[in-house]
Amino acid sequence: MRRLIIGIFSLGFLVTAAFFNISGCSESNGAGGGGTAGDVQNEYTPIIASFVTEPRPVLGSDGKYQLVYELQLTNATSFTWLIKSLEILNAADHGQVFKAYSGDAVGPDNQIIPGKIPSDSLGGGQTSVFFIT
Repeated sequence: MRRLIIGIFSLGFLVTAAFFNISGCSESNGAGGGGTAGDVQNEYTPIIASFVTEPRPVLGSDGKYQLVYELQLTNATSFTWLIKSLEILNAADHGQVFKAYSGDAVGPDNQIIPGKIPSDSLGGGQTSVFFIT
């Protein structure tokens, strides 16, 4: 299992980072170690993540700001990877988790494209959209 950083962004008062755990291949695949909360750096990872659109907070009818956005995940390998969890963290304090997805909550919010097929894994070369709400 590896913990990888897949995105950091700043929105005025709101600064977050997204981390997720993946597994499914032997320990030797993707050797080099994943990024940790205190070790943010560029490195090759099996999953390429990008924002579909720039995340923007929206004032909800409840008077609270909501941040709803999508992450595009692409498997850059020929292996199948299981997405075990995804966490939205405060970039200034990686110990603060804003939102967490794990277990059965991963599949419905991650949809393989084309086809919008809910899945907690990405096959070789597949792309999905993970809906963060």
